[in-house]
Amino acid sequence: MPSRTLPDAVLRTRVMSSILIVAVVATLLWLGGLAWLAGTITAALIAVHELATALRGRGFAPTLAPGALLACALPVAAYLDGTLASLVPLFLVAVAASLALLMRRPSLDGALLDWALSLAGAIYVALPLALFVALRQGEHGLRWLLLALVC
Repeated sequence: MPSRTLPDAVLRTRVMSSILIVAVVATLLWLGGLAWLAGTITAALIAVHELATALRGRGFAPTLAPGALLACALPVAAYLDGTLASLVPLFLVAVAASLALLMRRPSLDGALLDWALSLAGAIYVALPLALFVALRQGEHGLRWLLLALVC
């Protein structure tokens, strides 16, 4: 049976990438405010795109636009309203708008599952990041967020 170890070059690349990502995240976390929000939105958009790509690889057809918009809107709502009260109407608008977009598909075979995966995936990715934004905005937010990330 062949060995399943990574070649040294691949391992070195992964370690260097990890160090760079940790440095960028730590810098954005330290800066807080709009820098942290921009970094969080960027991470959410990358994650939603990766999730949609993985789902397409498994034969699903998720729509990227509603998920990407929700991935942007959740952290922005958390930044603007630290109480997160605006998230409920945002979810309602996202559900209604994405369902309306779904009705424009030529074929509705599997459409409900694709819709659910698109919306649920975006919520799964963006909601924790939005909560990180809200936590960073609070009193002693940097300390609380560092504790959350360490644990």
